[in-house]
Amino acid sequence: MTSPGALHTATAVVERAAELAGSAWDDLDGPATVAGVEAVVAARALLDAALLRGIDRLEATDALRPLGWASTKDFLTHLTGGHKGTGGGLVRTVEQLRDLPEVQTALDTGRITLPQARAIASKAHTLPRVHEFRTAVATRMLELVFF
Repeated sequence: MTSPGALHTATAVVERAAELAGSAWDDLDGPATVAGVEAVVAARALLDAALLRGIDRLEATDALRPLGWASTKDFLTHLTGGHKGTGGGLVRTVEQLRDLPEVQTALDTGRITLPQARAIASKAHTLPRVHEFRTAVATRMLELVFF
């Protein structure tokens, strides 16, 4: 996706999310509400995957420095309204997922959420630095999430 394409798509998603937030959820019956909530969670997972891709690009291009930001971490903490360390946690997740492509793919396809991806990646990175071992453990953790 080109930069204008990514920006256009992100803007369209914001507009659709605003529409969804203003929808009449009271009109849904139980099963439709369950399906709606499941769809929102899947959409959120995909948006989180897109966010991590954007963060990776911010880091690669150093695009924030000319805007006066000391780091991507500081910018993200400000942007998300998080507490100290929020931005750093997102940047760390981007870095950790580079070593765990199966976990990244699961997030990119909406099969897991960002909190699940972060939990798997952070635990895998506490293990000895043997790539095959870390990826095997991450794969097993993914299996536990799916079943």
